[in-house]
Amino acid sequence: VDDVLFMGDEGWINSCFLPELEKRFKLSSTVVSRATGGTFEFLKRYHVVDAGYTQITVYPEAKHVCAMYEKFAEANGRPAKLAKTPCSPGNPANDPKLDELLPQKMAEVFRSLVGIAMYVSQERFDLQYATKTLASSLKQPTRRAWCDLARLVGYMKFSESFALRMRKTSKGSSFQGCMFGNESETETRNNLIETYSDSDWSNRSTSAAVHVLNGIVIWSTSRTQKCISLSSTEAEWYAATSAVCDSLFLHHILSFLTDDEVGPVILHTDNSAVKMLSNKLGAGRLRHIKGRLLWLQAKVLSGDLCIKQVKTLYNIA
Repeated sequence: VDDVLFMGDEGWINSCFLPELEKRFKLSSTVVSRATGGTFEFLKRYHVVDAGYTQITVYPEAKHVCAMYEKFAEANGRPAKLAKTPCSPGNPANDPKLDELLPQKMAEVFRSLVGIAMYVSQERFDLQYATKTLASSLKQPTRRAWCDLARLVGYMKFSESFALRMRKTSKGSSFQGCMFGNESETETRNNLIETYSDSDWSNRSTSAAVHVLNGIVIWSTSRTQKCISLSSTEAEWYAATSAVCDSLFLHHILSFLTDDEVGPVILHTDNSAVKMLSNKLGAGRLRHIKGRLLWLQAKVLSGDLCIKQVKTLYNIA
């Protein structure tokens, strides 16, 4: 049993492809007409296709959020309070009760709920940071982590009707061009992959990245950095290298699908020092940076990567 999504000529699918499959396999299928649009379910998600494929809206299954909300209420004794943001503003740092470990049964529920959140956050960009932070407490969850989980569950219940909407764009459209309504001003005639990267330099820095294809967000990540950063520039550089690793992989896939009709990857960062360092060779004054992570300079020199500075206000990462 498996779910497979095909895209091709509608007449060939109806007259040749599906009849041949039905001779060999027992299957159920849904054909969405390009002219009239329609709906279909794929990977437990509900897809709504507008006429002419001008827009596709993907609705995740609501049962996971409902299960989290009910399971948390049962273990907590009362339901989580609805919230409009996934992260709590912060609990009192000097409260020793919040650092106590959870009882075994509550710890098991905590791990189960975080596991569900990890599954849902694959398509919900707004949940990834909070979920990643909670996942770091799976081994020994505390009451502080339980309070943060309550905030996340309340936000997921508040936003359970949120969906991913993808509008049809032209080849080479940039994200900011689509955002400000200038889709006609394309940066290139080829398909365009843009990556926005950012980091928060805290006790354990986080690398965040959002990947965009022709103005449409297709992938995002939020990861804890494995390297210890001694400056904000170093943390931003590590975030950029992590983001470019994923974007080069996406570039390789798109090159295969489109016969190399893909332009160089464009990396957007709000740190001017990262842009300056990428146009040099060597670490410069950053004596403590890991030398093996300076390969971005070679990618910029070869033309495979272009780094641009973006205002923090417009950095979607």
